Formats: sequence, structure tokens, C-alpha cells
Amino acid sequence: MAFSGKCAILVPSPNVVDDHQYKNAKALSSVSAAIMLTESEMFNLTDIVKDLLESPTKRNDYARRIKSFSITDANKIIYS
Repeated sequence: MAFSGKCAILVPSPNVVDDHQYKNAKALSSVSAAIMLTESEMFNLTDIVKDLLESPTKRNDYARRIKSFSITDANKIIYS
């Protein structure tokens, strides 16, 4: 997701060990690199998608910020 640099709406599952999906989604959403919705907030999804579709600037801003989380040389890091 970060590598592709695409605007993302994340809906973390509440049914995972240590709530790691929520923690990862929260880390991205707290710096406006992604939008996070909990399952109970899904009623907002249509409005959020509509807003993003109508705002290329907003989509590009999210895309730029999430791209900054991308690790492009993971193979070198793992290998060394």
C-alpha cells in the first residue's frame, strides 16, 4: 500500500491478536497518510469516498504522505 503511493481507507479488523491492524492504521491516519474507519464508522464510507473523488488535491496529499512510509530497499535491509 505505501509502496504504491495510493490514497487508502483502512478498516482494521477488531478480531486480531494485540489489535495490530488498528495500531498500524492509527499510525498512518494520525499523520494523514491514510483514512481509518472502525467497523462502527462504516456508515461514513460513502461520504468519505465521495469527498475523495471530488478532491484530486486531497487524494494526492494522502498519496504523497503514505508514499513516505514506503521502504523501497527492503531487500537490501533484509539481506544485510
